This record gives sequence, C-alpha cells and structure tokens, in this order.
Amino acid sequence: MIQLLSQLHVSNLLYFRHQPDNDAIVERVRRTRRREMAGKFMSFLFFRLPLVDPNRWLDSILPFIRFITGGWMAIVWLVVVALGCATAFENASALVDKGQGLLSLGNLPWLYICLAVMKLLHELGHAFVTKRYGGEVRTLGLMFLLFTPLPYVDATASWAFRNSWHRVYVGAAGMLVEFFLAAVGALVWAATGPGLVNSIAFNVMVIGSVSSLIFNGNPLLRFDAYYMLSDAVEIPNLYQKGQKQWLYFGDKYLLGTEGVESPAQDEREWWWLTSYGLLSFVYLIIVTVGITLFLLDQWFAIGVVALAITLATKLAMPAWKLFGHLTGPKVARTRRRALGAALGILAVVVVVVGWVPLPYSIQAQGILQSAEAAVVYAPTDGALLRAVARNGQHVRAGDVVAQLRNPDLEQDLEVSRQALREADALLRVALVKAPSQLQSLQEQRVAMLRRIAELQAQRDQLLVRSPRDGEWVAPSLHENEGNWLQRGQPLGETVQRRGFRFVAVVPQEQANELFARPPGRRASS
Repeated sequence: MIQLLSQLHVSNLLYFRHQPDNDAIVERVRRTRRREMAGKFMSFLFFRLPLVDPNRWLDSILPFIRFITGGWMAIVWLVVVALGCATAFENASALVDKGQGLLSLGNLPWLYICLAVMKLLHELGHAFVTKRYGGEVRTLGLMFLLFTPLPYVDATASWAFRNSWHRVYVGAAGMLVEFFLAAVGALVWAATGPGLVNSIAFNVMVIGSVSSLIFNGNPLLRFDAYYMLSDAVEIPNLYQKGQKQWLYFGDKYLLGTEGVESPAQDEREWWWLTSYGLLSFVYLIIVTVGITLFLLDQWFAIGVVALAITLATKLAMPAWKLFGHLTGPKVARTRRRALGAALGILAVVVVVVGWVPLPYSIQAQGILQSAEAAVVYAPTDGALLRAVARNGQHVRAGDVVAQLRNPDLEQDLEVSRQALREADALLRVALVKAPSQLQSLQEQRVAMLRRIAELQAQRDQLLVRSPRDGEWVAPSLHENEGNWLQRGQPLGETVQRRGFRFVAVVPQEQANELFARPPGRRASS
C-alpha cells in the first residue's frame, strides 16, 4: 500500500483534503523533466519520434486481427517455417556463396528497404496481438538506431495483461512474423533465378532469420526476448533488479553496509537476478565498447561524442554516486571499511591500467599469401561445365576441382578414329592386292594412333585436378560456369594452411609505430 501511494504521489495523482504542497509538486515535475531530457541526451544514438495514433484503425480491423492471430495461423506458420528451413538446409552451400555479396553497394539500398518493411510488419505483429487481448496501441512512430530510421509501436499496454503467456505472445509476435517472412523468402529464393526478385527474397530471408535471432532473440538485450523472459519467469524489471542485486552484493560484502536487503524475494528469484545481472552487464559492456569503436572508425566526430557519453554514464556518474554513498549516512558505522574497499578497488584498476602490459595491435586491410600455394591453370581450351570443388574445401592431390567440355575436341577424336578404321581396312586390302603399299599404310596407321593418343590425353585434361593437398581457393570460379576458358587461364589455387605472409599498405604514422619497435617485440598474424 505504501508503494502504491508513493507511485501515485510521484505521478501527481493523489487528492488531499488539506492544502497541497505546491512547491514540492512543481519541483518534482521539474526534476522529472530534467531526468527525461538527460535520458534523451544520453541516448542520442537511440531515440524515438512518435508519429500517429493507430488505435482507431486497429479497432476497425479487429475481426481480421483475431483471424490472423488465431490458432489456425499456428498450423500455417509451422508448415511454412518447416518448408523454409528444409529449403535453406538443402541449399546451404549456395546460401554461403550468395551471402558474400550481401553488403555490396548495389544491394545495400534493397537491404535497407527490406529491413524497414519487415520491421514495420514486425511492429504490427506486436500491435495485433496486443489488440487481440484488449490492449490499446496509441503510438506508431520512428526510432533512430545509430541514425537509421526504423518503425516502432508502443505496445506497453500488454504489461497490464493478467495472463503472463498473453504477454509472452505479444513479445514473440514480432519474431514470429519475421521467421514466417524469412521462410517465405527462402522458398521464393530457391524457386527463382538470378534477378531482383531473387535478391529481395534472399535479403528477406537473412533479415528475418539471422538478424532477428541476434537482436530480438537475445534476452541479454532489452528487446523482444528480454520481455518474453521477464514475463515467463514473472519477474518484472528483470534488468534493473539484476543490477540492484549486484549493487547489493558490493554494498554488503565489499563496503560492509549494514541493513541492506537483496531485491530478490525468494531463492528462485535470487538465482535469476544474480545470473542475469552478471551476464547482462558483461554483454552490455561488450556491445557498448564495440559500437563506440565502430563509430570512432567510421565517423570520428560522432564516435568521440559517443565515447564521452559512455565515459560519463558508465564511469563518471557511477563514481559520483559511489562518492555520495561513501560520504552518506548509510555507511556511517562502517565508513573506514567502505573507504578502504573503494581505495583498494581503485588501486587495482590503476595498477591494471597503468602497469600491466596489454597487447597492442594495428589493423590494416591486406592480402594473406601462402608460401606453399600452387596455381591451377586451365590445361586446355574448353567451356567450364562444373566447378566440382567448393571454395574453401580441402582437396587431395589428384582430386577433380573443375570439369571442362570441348565439343571440337570430341569431334576431332571421332574423326581420327574413323581415319584409323579406314587405315585398317586399306591394310587388309593391301595384304592381298598391293603389298608394295603396306609400309606407307602402316606409317599412316601409326600416325593415326599417335594422334588419337594426343587427343585422348587432351580429353583427360578436361577433368582439372589439384596438383597437391591443401585448401581449394577459387571464390569466383562458379560464376564462370558455361563460359569458354582459354588454355593457361588461372582457375584457382591449392593453398597449404601454413607459412602465411600478410601483405598490406599502412599509413605512415602506423608504419612508424610498427617498425620502431624492437625486432623481438614485433608481432605477426
């Protein structure tokens, strides 16, 4: 009851018979607005822009929503997704080859269009299920994630659903939509040839499967899977409570503060908060550092701002709060221990950062050359019938890596065989009627046999074989299937995975850092 009254008081929803404290209410509103503005400033890489209220439109199509989110759709979803998964597994090698051009400049516009459309359908999935169970959806807008505009809807009305599995269904609806679209994309991609439709289907398949699992399907990020987990285990605000759990550990066992209590209500919740709080914190640090380094590499000015905000929110603000806590009344009886523990932690951080040697590296794009590599050339003229070995496949000496076809060679071989049969017939006649011609006819026959042997040797060369054991490297050979290849044209390389040499061009300042080190401290890949 006290907690409820406190929340009503903070929201200015309490009515008093006596004269209210207007100054306190005004000051509380100002503090709330300042916190909101500070939150928006700190999250400038991820902010939302509300646009329209879709609730009336959703009410108008409520029969359709109940129809498409009903039990029959689960059967359709399972059948389509099963077919899509089977198709993807059957064409796994082709998917890997196709994925190499996913981030090409020509595909990036289509990739973003597919992403935006699928995210709109993803958000509508949340809105449909929320509306199915009686919730209201009052906001449809754009969220800017790393300055990339994507649609979003406000489905927070689902938090009031008494049935936890209804809330889980709302959280899963977006991913279910994307998995369904990914399966449809896989089926369309497998059934179409190269072209725009095939590329769009491939983009839909990748976005709906890989990206959905990495982001929305990761419970350590506060997206769909996080809310699903929170609803399933029936622990609201799981992330915040996990952080408070570890603050409780530090407050009690490091600083020795008396009277602190764990936010966990029972042993089950204790284990959930402890494990989730640790995993989510570590993952958050990894993601934050990764995004900051990416921004510093791509857009330096924005990266500097992101780095400053990261240091302020993850280092300066916690340090200030810790200082206020150490000088506050809660640690009055154990202040000496608390200060000692804080100084000890600070000393460990200073030693690790200042004296412990850490690895240093320079990044550069270049070419990895193998000291033991054999280039395979086309041994004869012919059309590439089939690339037998896949790029990256391990082959042995003598294994067929490609198959050529030469119709002219087959025709020459057949003509030479006919000439040999004719020479054999003339020899039989000469034995009886013209013995004087036997020697010349025998010489012609030997020449025909020699010609046939040469042509057969050339035909055997149409099966191109690896000259040695190693990894077959031919990333673009399959693109030449059906094309005519000249004798001596390189097809690929058989590379041994040892004795590599990295060749790259680095800026002058990095070259000075690289070659100014003592020879014993230079590192290679």
